[in-house]
Formats: sequence, structure tokens, C-alpha cells
Amino acid sequence: MEKIKRYKLKDGINKEQLLQMGCKESDSLSYVCKGAIIGKTKSITIRSKHEYKDKYGNLKTIYDNCEFDIDIAFTNNIQNWNDFDNIIVLDSDWCQPYQPFYNYLNGKISIKTAPKILPLFVSAYNEYMDSLEFLEEIKQQRM
Repeated sequence: MEKIKRYKLKDGINKEQLLQMGCKESDSLSYVCKGAIIGKTKSITIRSKHEYKDKYGNLKTIYDNCEFDIDIAFTNNIQNWNDFDNIIVLDSDWCQPYQPFYNYLNGKISIKTAPKILPLFVSAYNEYMDSLEFLEEIKQQRM
């Protein structure tokens, strides 16, 4: 399975540039403080296929659509941004953080114990994050 890429804010990015790139300024005390920047939000639907045998031994196939949201926010101190505290990945069906994503990111689960939908989501997450012009991937240094 593809690894979850880690990201950082590109050097020199400021509030005005973020607003020009489609981010919006918060005007309420919702989940970010007033004046903070609410970044991009992306909804991702992943269709997964599951096969199983019924009690008669017949192979059955079911399809499941899983909905996820990726929300990016910035505090008033834009340069204090990181990809763990300022990005939330939500399982839209349950309206809560998608825990398998965070468990995989933190090394609490392996690919062998991860839900089958996780590799599909990680690929979509990486593709979306790579497309944002204000972020850059943190390249892992080899030892």
C-alpha cells in the first residue's frame, strides 16, 4: 500500500496568497478562531467492491460507496501550520474523524489489519494534497 505522504506549507506563503488560491477567511467562532483561514475542503467518494460466499456457497458481490471529507485550516499564525493538527479527515457517513487513516499514519495499524477501503482513500488523499499549490511534500531523509 502507498504510504500517506506528509506535507508542509511552501516557504513564503502568506494570508493574501491563500485567499487568492481560494481559501476563505473565517467570520465566526466555528471550529477556527475569527480571522483565521479556512482552507480547501474536498469531498471524496470511494466505491469499493466486496465479495463473499453466502450460506449456500454462492459467490455474492456488494458495492459500497464511502464518503470522506478532507478539511484544511490555518490559525492566525499561518507559519505554525502542520499536516497533523491542521488537516482533518472525516468519515462523512459517521461525521467523525476517519480513525483508520490516523491509526495508519501513527503506525498503530498495519496494512494487514487496515480496512480494505484505506489504500484507495490514501491514494486519493495523496493525489488531492499533491494538487494544492500552497503545499509541498516533506521528503523523508534516508538513513
